[in-house]
Amino acid sequence: MGSKTNSKPTVNEIFPTHLEVIKNMLKQSKHIANNGSYQDSINVLYNKLEEGNLSTQEYELILNEIDNLRREKATNPNVNGQIVVNLPSNIKSLDQLQKVTHSETDNANKVIKSVEKENESINQQINELKAKIESNNNYIGEIINQQSLNDVAKPIIEGEFKYYDAKRFYSDFMWKKATGLLQKKTLGKKIINYPNLAPSKK
Repeated sequence: MGSKTNSKPTVNEIFPTHLEVIKNMLKQSKHIANNGSYQDSINVLYNKLEEGNLSTQEYELILNEIDNLRREKATNPNVNGQIVVNLPSNIKSLDQLQKVTHSETDNANKVIKSVEKENESINQQINELKAKIESNNNYIGEIINQQSLNDVAKPIIEGEFKYYDAKRFYSDFMWKKATGLLQKKTLGKKIINYPNLAPSKK
């Protein structure tokens, strides 16, 4: 059964204002990189004026365009390759923008702490499960160890033989005890071959 995980906010949900501001900055950067300078545009228009062959209306339109470019050049910070912060549509002032972005940062830190706390809880559960598995393996090993010792008595219990020679029984018992302990340490995996412990018939 899969573990249930709490829904977590996405990065876009945590930093909506930051992302909008940065997106606009990237747009400004792209605009600066892809467009020539205002002065270059103005010079092109001046060259058209010098070439002549323009109607009065065309002449006036070019003059107006030059005037607009000069005005925009004087007010647009991008002219000198400067990227500025443009307020998102839902933000009315730089002070409000600062408060909103600070709030987003604080919220992000809270989310980080929440997830770190969740990780601590999960790690604790993992350690508890590991300890439980180790305890269960030890328990299985104890049973396997006793099963190994039980094998010593099987020939008599199952009626194959009526008795054990005392010295042989003790020797077989100690052998079974040693190999049983070995099995316990290897979680029941037989890593050696057992000898035939049955005594010769008498």
